[in-house]
Amino acid sequence: MEENRRIPQISLVLIKKTLPLLIFCFISQYTVVVQAQDAKTHEIISQMEEYNKLLNPSAKQKVIQSSRSLGTELFTSNKGIDLHAISTSRIKNQFEGFTSQEIDAIVMLVMFELWKSEEEDIKEIVNELHKMNEAKKKQRECLEHYKKQKSLTENKIQKEYKTNTKTISQKRIAKTGLIKETVKTSLLNIKYTRTPKLPVCEDPSKMSASELDQAITTTNAVLSTLEDIDQLDQLAMQDAMQKQAQILQLMSNISKMLHDTLKGIIQNLK
Repeated sequence: MEENRRIPQISLVLIKKTLPLLIFCFISQYTVVVQAQDAKTHEIISQMEEYNKLLNPSAKQKVIQSSRSLGTELFTSNKGIDLHAISTSRIKNQFEGFTSQEIDAIVMLVMFELWKSEEEDIKEIVNELHKMNEAKKKQRECLEHYKKQKSLTENKIQKEYKTNTKTISQKRIAKTGLIKETVKTSLLNIKYTRTPKLPVCEDPSKMSASELDQAITTTNAVLSTLEDIDQLDQLAMQDAMQKQAQILQLMSNISKMLHDTLKGIIQNLK
């Protein structure tokens, strides 16, 4: 019996000893994968910048225009689209009489412009997420101050509840709403929600018991709304980053397919 009891104990000890090692190995492996992806991205972007320098001004202007119109379509569509198919179709209409290799080269250059625009727009959304985090932090601080003051005046609040229940409930309805403003990024019209204007955090020491209770209710409602907006903006950013990864992959695929012929093709584009 004693031996049977020791087996689970020994297993538990082994798990405790090996678990940190397993976690370390997993984190190390994940870090290596991320670093490899970053290196690959840097390599593709550096290569694309070199190709981009070969474009003459008129061809470059057409590439930029194509990337903006394609980007708008990409981010206004609710369904996943075939990037290569749709961009090839659009560019064939714009650049009539071009060979399939020339079309692929233009597609790659258009994707690069789209990638750069998306990079700027993602920064715009990230900046808004930082503002949202600051807004949530301030509201949490207000809530903490209100709750501390409420605990000091608990008896007073209970008395006011008995006499002013109707007034308090009316105030709650009047003060809990925030205006949600949906905006679009400056380049590709990616939709996100701007951080709303927040109610002013008042000095809790100067508030009555019922005002404190109302302020706590309102601040909780504001925090809940901010959390909802934050989640929507994070989803918008994740969607943008997924599409950016697809764009990067398409650029890489075309570059590998055309190999050494790319420079000559791009230099001859009009």
